[in-house]
Amino acid sequence: IQETLHRTSSGAYEPISAYDHIYGSGVDAMLLATVDPDLYKTNLQIIADYVQSAQRADGSWSDSPASSGDVSMSQYGILSLWACQRSGCTISPAILDRAADYLLRNGQQDGGWPYRPGTTAGAEGGGSSHNMTVAGAGTLGICRLLLHGLRNPPKPEQKEEQLLFGALQKVDTTFEEDKAKFGPAFKDYNPQHSASAIDERVNRALNWNTTHFSPFGKGGHNLYY
Repeated sequence: IQETLHRTSSGAYEPISAYDHIYGSGVDAMLLATVDPDLYKTNLQIIADYVQSAQRADGSWSDSPASSGDVSMSQYGILSLWACQRSGCTISPAILDRAADYLLRNGQQDGGWPYRPGTTAGAEGGGSSHNMTVAGAGTLGICRLLLHGLRNPPKPEQKEEQLLFGALQKVDTTFEEDKAKFGPAFKDYNPQHSASAIDERVNRALNWNTTHFSPFGKGGHNLYY
């Protein structure tokens, strides 16, 4: 925790290394948001500001300005911003919107994702991989949650009660009051992609993973998978 706080002590996020700047921000943000989001809100906002500033024009994140975007870095960018958003930090919905657009535009025809779209980089030489397909689907799921709300919000419990004829029935307002937390995080923002379009793409990714399922991701990084 002290190491994480040190990386924000100057008022600007200072990554542990140039390559790990987005991976590290994701881990740092998730750590602080889990330990004490109120106490560390200022630190989390510093991380959020850095991650938002590092997003590429196409909506992705990468290890350096010279490299094209990749699904792995993009996953950790969104994990970082989600942790910060849950902690009450200021996040731009346009950042999430662009990230979702990047994934929707750069997937494979088979439903999966490669490591670095448009290149042959990665264990599968530019083809869909287990790690990146799960990463892409999960990242789109987070964007969907924040931009459109929960995909399958819980339904109110139906209570069967014996009522006297003509008696007044007490209305349980708890569910209606809680519905707001299942809705979009940015109520006045109009995303460029519909919830159904994101859901359909996530379904395709999950189908790819089911069809090609392996208990271990190919090419190493098994814990990541």
